[in-house]
Order: sequence, then structure tokens, then C-alpha cells
Amino acid sequence: MSKDAEEAGFAARNSCPLCGGERFSWGLVRGARPVQFKSDDAGWLVRNTNIGGQNIRARKCASCGNIQLFAVE
Repeated sequence: MSKDAEEAGFAARNSCPLCGGERFSWGLVRGARPVQFKSDDAGWLVRNTNIGGQNIRARKCASCGNIQLFAVE
């Protein structure tokens, strides 16, 4: 299944927690590089380098502008 299809399916099952909206745009949270999640339980090397971690995807509600973050494999 494509990423777009997965995201569309997720959005269809999960409305916006603030307003109940069901239309979203998907994207990335960017700074100097993509944002990643790194567990507090990860070792020093993973926490302090670009090794490991999970990329973060974001969805923005078209109705209220709420942005939610999701860790992806």
C-alpha cells in the first residue's frame, strides 16, 4: 500500500481531535533536517547522532489548522 493510501485510510478512521474535521493535508516537519523521534531508552550513540530514530510525518486539519505528529517506520 502506498504512503498516500495509508495516510488517507488513517485520516478516514481518525477525525481531528479538536474540531472533528475529516480533511487533512500531510507533510513533514522540517528544520535544518527532518525531525526524528528517539526514545529515552536508546543508547548514547542513537540519541546523539543521526543513526537510528523514527521519521516524523505530520497532518494538518483543513478545518481548524491543528497539526498532529506521527512516528513512521
